[in-house]
Amino acid sequence: MEDNTTLEDQQKEKRYWFERALNLLMRREHSIVELRQKLTLKGCDAQLVEEIIAQCIEANYLSLERFAEVFARNQAQLGYGPKKVQFLLKQHQVPSDLVSIALEEANFDEAKAIALRKIGQKPEPKLKAALYRRGF
Repeated sequence: MEDNTTLEDQQKEKRYWFERALNLLMRREHSIVELRQKLTLKGCDAQLVEEIIAQCIEANYLSLERFAEVFARNQAQLGYGPKKVQFLLKQHQVPSDLVSIALEEANFDEAKAIALRKIGQKPEPKLKAALYRRGF
């Protein structure tokens, strides 16, 4: 009887953490690294985190391709350039092929215009330095 209770408790715990993961994924796309980090910080067991991530990927709730596209587009809308976005995606451990696809789909011409507007009127050396820091 005790084995049943233990198994039932394990299933409840797994269901609880899976629902927590889904709540995070409903708000916005996450990378695997982000989701692993958030669940671990909230107190989920490391082995259970890996099971939940695998389950989310299998159900297509978690997709690195979708994450990369949305992330690149959002960063471009904030005025960041392709080099900065590429660096940030690499920090999220997104594979290079997905980074390339995401960078192709983002509009960096508009991002440069946004960056120039945010930076304002500055002498040319300072303008170039500011654009460089933003990844252009």
